[in-house]
Amino acid sequence: MLTVDDLLMNLTPKKGMKFCDAEEKARTDDHYCWVIASVHELTLNAVRGLEPGKHIAFLLQYVTNPDDTEFEFAPGIGFISYRYHHHGTVADTEMRPVEYHSSINAQSISGLKR
Repeated sequence: MLTVDDLLMNLTPKKGMKFCDAEEKARTDDHYCWVIASVHELTLNAVRGLEPGKHIAFLLQYVTNPDDTEFEFAPGIGFISYRYHHHGTVADTEMRPVEYHSSINAQSISGLKR
């Protein structure tokens, strides 16, 4: 069944919002929940296909004892970064966009019709 915790990208994000079940949401350390850890401005001038300038971004974190995962989300653009770090054995991943295509451009490029 759909719950409010499933509506992560349908809500207006605000710092401190948590997305998880009630038991994990009650934790004071914000572990085992997706949490909007920060709201900040950033520039994506190096990303082809985006207008140069500042964008608002939301940092979503999911922290557990063995690892943590982070996504940055910019409204109107989408996910703009992904980071994963395992605290035990070395396992790190980081991804950032180098090129952007809006869904309108993708439809016209691929010839898809809706």
